Amino acid sequence: MIGEALELRRLLNNCRLSPAELEAVRDRKLKAMIRHAYENVPYYRSLFQSVGLLPEDIRTVKDLQHIPITTKDDLRTAGVERITAKGIDLAACQVVHTSGTTGKPFAIHLTRRDLRARKLIEFRALLSIGFRPQDRLAVLGPAQPNAMRFHQRLGFYHSVNIPPTLSLDDQIDLLKLSRPTILWAYPTVLKALLCKVNYHLDTVACPRMLITSAEVCDDMLKARIQGNLKIEMLNFYAANEVGRIAAECLAHEGLHVNEDHVILECVNSMHPAEPGVSGEAVVTSLTALAQPFIRYRLGDVCKFTEKPCSCGSPFPLISPPLGR
Repeated sequence: MIGEALELRRLLNNCRLSPAELEAVRDRKLKAMIRHAYENVPYYRSLFQSVGLLPEDIRTVKDLQHIPITTKDDLRTAGVERITAKGIDLAACQVVHTSGTTGKPFAIHLTRRDLRARKLIEFRALLSIGFRPQDRLAVLGPAQPNAMRFHQRLGFYHSVNIPPTLSLDDQIDLLKLSRPTILWAYPTVLKALLCKVNYHLDTVACPRMLITSAEVCDDMLKARIQGNLKIEMLNFYAANEVGRIAAECLAHEGLHVNEDHVILECVNSMHPAEPGVSGEAVVTSLTALAQPFIRYRLGDVCKFTEKPCSCGSPFPLISPPLGR
């Protein structure tokens, strides 16, 4: 608990840094991750050596362009032993899988430290949009372990996970029982449930906020939800490989990239590093130590916005990702 509290405090402090100070934090973490991957992960050591790179050659985000992009197939071909850091006990890790949109889900191993970093980044994102101690959060999405935290046992920041593997009737019953003030849902899962109740969400739950993630929430779905219920809608962006990448704030001017957790590049070969131009999402995790992801191609299409957010956050903005 003490370690988590101190780490959360550092993460919250990062939200108050200047853009230059945030860049310094990001680059420091990047250099540490690059050295860790080179010294401990056979796949990345070979990759660096194949293009004549040493860890000291990568000092800032601009230097990342010298590293070849890695794909899911590259990691799958390399094998789990070569993409895992030395000394990691895979049996003690929690395994998450990619969505398998290509038909080939990929297993990612996370240590307790990796998991803690992800959970704290998500908690920070929730706090930034007004998650209050008395709120009740319901997550309508993938089945996940939902261990009760100490603060939740005291009745603070209550949350419940409702897996889509349950029948629609059971999902509806759990939502009614939990009475969420904040609902977090995958659009496809939410749409199936709304079809069951003729798009009258208020017959099931009346949250003040709805967070969508994992998929594009189309304008028609938004309009039908907001036509039935006055609700604040927000978009979060993540990937199972690296965790929470970006999250929309209450200013609704884009999604803030968690640059102290992950580096996002929008790669466009025709217009390299040009703001406002769409490109393919390539990510570098700054916290995944068991199985690092460095310049990893996600395949989503996104773009950075050219103006900072009026909320004052130092974290850069992207427009809502457009899917693959």
